[in-house]
Amino acid sequence: RRFGAAVQGLFSVQMKIVKYSSFLSPTIEFISSIGVAATLVYAYKAHIEWNVFLSIVLALFISYEPVKKLGAINNDLKRGQSALDRLEVVLNEPLTITDPADPVKVGRLRGDIVFDDVTFAYKFEEPVLTRVSVSIPSGTVCALVGPSGAGKSTLVHLIPRFFDVTSGRILIDGRDVRDTTLASLRSQIGIVTQETVLFNDTVRNNIAYGQPHVSQKQVEEAARAARAHEFIHALPEGYNTMIGERGVRLSGGERQRIAIARAILRNAPILILDEATSSVDTTTERQIQEALVFSCSWPDNDCHCPP
Repeated sequence: RRFGAAVQGLFSVQMKIVKYSSFLSPTIEFISSIGVAATLVYAYKAHIEWNVFLSIVLALFISYEPVKKLGAINNDLKRGQSALDRLEVVLNEPLTITDPADPVKVGRLRGDIVFDDVTFAYKFEEPVLTRVSVSIPSGTVCALVGPSGAGKSTLVHLIPRFFDVTSGRILIDGRDVRDTTLASLRSQIGIVTQETVLFNDTVRNNIAYGQPHVSQKQVEEAARAARAHEFIHALPEGYNTMIGERGVRLSGGERQRIAIARAILRNAPILILDEATSSVDTTTERQIQEALVFSCSWPDNDCHCPP
């Protein structure tokens, strides 16, 4: 009932906008007609010559369209002001995660991750993580298991500095993540989150997002590794199929496999999967996990996986 009342209120406001917008054009035309009629009467009584009178009428008609557009500008300005008010809240939000004043240059990392006595709180008085210490060597797989709300996603989001630790530090290859630029740090990390992020574009462009230089062969290899090539090949236009906003034309499991293919193609030394296979069946999940281990043997991949 509350939702119905809100929709009805929105409908009423929208109808007012339509009414006033539709009312504007005939109003201007009516006023213009009165102006032309008044000009005719005045010209007749003042005995103005026809050539002068026609010049006046022509000037009125020429100015009609610009005046009409000026009347519509106010509506556009009001709508634009409302949108700007919402944008300013985001644009004026202060940056809390920034690059250090003197960042350390890094090349390709090995991927040794250490949480050193890490505590984190979204609100200072309510810590989500308390004094977490763990070491994750490169070339290994670490699984975080726990109930919903235990802080698993929060823990992995600290690695690419989506948030900064409240106390303690996070080290990658012995270097604090806060000592490097965000761009260099995040270029070393591939992430597949719980909420799959896809765009209203082709399957190929979604897999190769941010990497326009990759070849079609590389895209297909990543899709095969993610067990996505078969269903992509069955789509009406294959890799050139438009998948709709947020991948609406695909199932949940298909969306996740495309996101995983994107992460594999990125070929980063650190790969974070945040419940990335929650929408696929058990057999496909096992195949994807095997493919992720196999992908470490790709050319130019320096993740130092064990044999």
